[in-house]
Amino acid sequence: MLRKLLGVAAVAFLLAGAPWESASAADMSMPLKAPAYAPLPSNWSGFYVGLNGGYAVGNDPFNQTLSDALDTISSSINSRVTPLGGLFGGQLGYNYQTGHWVFGLEGDMQWADQKDTAGCGLECISEPGFGSFTFGSVEQKITWFGTARGRFGWANDGWLLYVTGGGAWGGISTTTAVSDPGIVSASNSASFTKGGWVVGGGTEVRIAGPWTAKFEYLYMDLGSISDTSILTDVTSEPFTTKSWIHDNIVRAGFNYNFNWGGSQSSRY
Repeated sequence: MLRKLLGVAAVAFLLAGAPWESASAADMSMPLKAPAYAPLPSNWSGFYVGLNGGYAVGNDPFNQTLSDALDTISSSINSRVTPLGGLFGGQLGYNYQTGHWVFGLEGDMQWADQKDTAGCGLECISEPGFGSFTFGSVEQKITWFGTARGRFGWANDGWLLYVTGGGAWGGISTTTAVSDPGIVSASNSASFTKGGWVVGGGTEVRIAGPWTAKFEYLYMDLGSISDTSILTDVTSEPFTTKSWIHDNIVRAGFNYNFNWGGSQSSRY
């Protein structure tokens, strides 16, 4: 009798353990879940080189003075010349990325075809008791410029938003002409290389592999230029034009990123 009871108990124990074994087997047969990974932003670190093109509009006020043995007369109002035109050039730089933040340096050189001619204005030179003289003109050209700038931006996967600023250099040529038929005629041309500063901002986006497209705006200030003509009638009279060079630049371009830093990934 005891043997029969022990046998029944053993069978019951084995049957009770079967569901556990079945559950364990089922657990073993289920695929293991991979740990969760999340990508960091695309890595913008490394060197890059590219080309760009765009358009620029100057905003250059000027005034003029005419001196003789008796006194000096000046423009009663500032006139303005606005050299505008296309530009084309290239850039190279380096970025360093940490997390979402990107720090970089960039240099560029641009050929420019900006030009404009402005008259002296309705009252370019006004001498009390003698009225206004409107017999002059100023032609101004910006033929090239370059910049060396820092960049600071925020990257999110395939795009970058940044601000930029630094030094700027440019080539300006001017021609000042003065003509009063039968009385006086003079013309003077001069060329200048000026240094100044530039600030702006832009955005850049990855389009395919190492290629990115960019769009940016820059404001450039190259300080002032001054040139003098000598008017010869009865006496020799210096005629001086002083201009302040400001330029608004909009350009788009492409970069090839060598991406020496490789891709980034992070485990959360």
